[in-house]
Amino acid sequence: MVSQFTRRSFLTFIKSEGIENVVFITADVHFPAAIFYHPRQARFKDFNPFWEFVIGPIHAGAFAPPGDLPLDPSFGPNYEFKLFPAEPNLPPPHHQFFGSMEVN
Repeated sequence: MVSQFTRRSFLTFIKSEGIENVVFITADVHFPAAIFYHPRQARFKDFNPFWEFVIGPIHAGAFAPPGDLPLDPSFGPNYEFKLFPAEPNLPPPHHQFFGSMEVN
């Protein structure tokens, strides 16, 4: 039997284990963003708040989601930062962003 490990069960597990300060790094969407998820605004509420930092490929065109689509409200996301290019599919070096992170 294969168990299904969903986002809901994963987030509930993190909460039940008392794990805090969770950060997800998401790549290959061609724009930078910081998204905060909170159960207060969510449809599904059995999780601790967490962050998602979005980055794109180092050397690729920059573009935004089609029509600046809203985020799925299941986990209460809110853009704290986003930078979508004014023109679709701009070639490098437009909107190339770099950063570093230290984990301890």
